[in-house]
Amino acid sequence: MTIDSTLDALFAALPALDAGELPPGETPFRRIEMDFGGADTAWFDSPFGGEKKGCPAGKGPRPVYLVLDAAWGEVSAVLLQYGGTRPVKVDWELGGWRVATVCGLLTLHGRELNTGKDAVRPLSGRALSVLRRRPPTSRLWDRATELAEGMTKDHFDPESLVVDPEPGDFAEGWLLLDDPAGPALGCFVDPDGYSLVVCRDADGNDVAALVYGVL
Repeated sequence: MTIDSTLDALFAALPALDAGELPPGETPFRRIEMDFGGADTAWFDSPFGGEKKGCPAGKGPRPVYLVLDAAWGEVSAVLLQYGGTRPVKVDWELGGWRVATVCGLLTLHGRELNTGKDAVRPLSGRALSVLRRRPPTSRLWDRATELAEGMTKDHFDPESLVVDPEPGDFAEGWLLLDDPAGPALGCFVDPDGYSLVVCRDADGNDVAALVYGVL
């Protein structure tokens, strides 16, 4: 499928996803909710050696939609709806902003720069532990090695961050953790990089952010 056809299918599926009508086993799309606790900005970043890109956080629980790549156990796109109406199209004319994902882990949270690392440490530790338990893939790079090297380059000891995973952690390439400081979503992604673009509703209002890789 092309990126346009994938996104058209995702936008068309949003009402059913919101109603919980699509069984998880029959669609590459997932819906979760995140409440950023009054934060003005939601941050997409690759926590070790990456870049941070922000968008409005919205008020109260916000729907977040994931596009899964089952072949690689990755998330190929994340759609955060921060407006009150559903997105129906991508504003390609506005262009996009690169989100570097060199460590192979993309996170979404509402914490500012000085506390952002605290938001993703538990996610990163669980991710590394899961990856070390998995057989290697046929990719030309090893996801666990890249993540551990990213931690080291960013002055973190990988072994100090490793946390024993819970059953089902990153089973589909993503994990949502919640704590009193706010939720944090972690996704296994392609290390070659993702892009952030704005999505609009039927009236042309800016209502969502899409971060996507190769679809």
